Amino acid sequence: MTCNRFPVAHPRLQSGRENSNRARGLLILTILGVVLFSAGSAEVLASPLIYAFDAGGGFFVPLDSGNRSAYGTGAEFSFGFSPMLSTSGTWLMFEVGYMKSAGHEYWNDPTFEMPEDKYWLVPIRLGVRRDVLAESTSFPIKFCLGAGFQTILTGWKDGYGTSYKSPTFGLLLEIRPELTLSGPWGLWLSNRMTFLGDVTYEDSDIPEINYSANSLQIGLSYTVHR
Repeated sequence: MTCNRFPVAHPRLQSGRENSNRARGLLILTILGVVLFSAGSAEVLASPLIYAFDAGGGFFVPLDSGNRSAYGTGAEFSFGFSPMLSTSGTWLMFEVGYMKSAGHEYWNDPTFEMPEDKYWLVPIRLGVRRDVLAESTSFPIKFCLGAGFQTILTGWKDGYGTSYKSPTFGLLLEIRPELTLSGPWGLWLSNRMTFLGDVTYEDSDIPEINYSANSLQIGLSYTVHR
């Protein structure tokens, strides 16, 4: 017995062009904020030179209801480098990550089990992070607020091996408490909101996908003083 695949489009709630326009507007505001915030903080460069490496992992939940119902939550990993810009606790943030999830873009006949569709994201992020407790406490605790912009390389593959790629861009907002451990090590927890433009894969019948998400990560940092 053979089975032909007759996909019916997944009932996405249309995010429309509004999400894309909103992301572009927020991106412009964030870029201006990053530039102004960095310029205002860089008049007193950290001396000696201080920078940190960090790595972490966790999960993300898509903000778009169509993406969330089709693919659910996904896994996320990140690696970052952050030089200190000023003694007031301002850090430049550069980060590369990897995100992935799997599900079914289409509803199928439940009689037959269909292979999963998958997507992956490689975000490249640049921003600033500021420790709002840097000048008010002597405890080994940081409470950082961050903002930045990002370019994301995206890929989507159906269960039969056909794949598509397309980039998108947007911004991020972050809350990140960090506890200083022994020596240069720190333990951090990051809650991050990412706002991205819709992705359209050319030459495919895939609807527009919006990869904006709320993510939660835990990780370690290693700070170097020179």
